[in-house]
Amino acid sequence: MIYVSNKEGSLDVIHEDSLSQFTSVGKLQTSPGAKTLALDNKAHRVFLPTARQVDGPGGIKGEMMIIVVGTR
Repeated sequence: MIYVSNKEGSLDVIHEDSLSQFTSVGKLQTSPGAKTLALDNKAHRVFLPTARQVDGPGGIKGEMMIIVVGTR
């Protein structure tokens, strides 16, 4: 499996059928800015850290989150 994330907010999942043939499994919407990924092959999970600005009573603050994509 090949996982490709981008800063626009999506994760492409591609299956390697053979050395020269690939099939797109699908595209998942994640979050804008979630372009870095970490793969846990054993648990079949992809982790995508990202941040966003949040307006609050004390002004603009940053919020960190990790998106977890997995299969069973």
